[in-house]
Amino acid sequence: MKLKRKTIFYVFYIIIPMVLLSFINVLTFVLPVPSGEHNSYAVTVLLSLAVFLTIVASEIPKISNTISIVSVYMTAMLALSTVMTSLLESRLASRVKDTD
Repeated sequence: MKLKRKTIFYVFYIIIPMVLLSFINVLTFVLPVPSGEHNSYAVTVLLSLAVFLTIVASEIPKISNTISIVSVYMTAMLALSTVMTSLLESRLASRVKDTD
């Protein structure tokens, strides 16, 4: 008996959306800081990363000796998005107020 994994499923449903979410996460810095859309956009991207990580965790086999690279990458992106949203956003907002 020969088993073969279908890689197109993982590429189409996990890798491509993961890359697109990572790109959207970087676009957070394009919006101006004083606008209200900046914070809501950053929180929306953070929540979409968290939901996508949950979906990926349900699709990946649970019995394994190692953690998959996809899960590590998504967790790192979630942590990076959290740090960018909380620390850098508040620092940039205070810098804008100081220069006025």
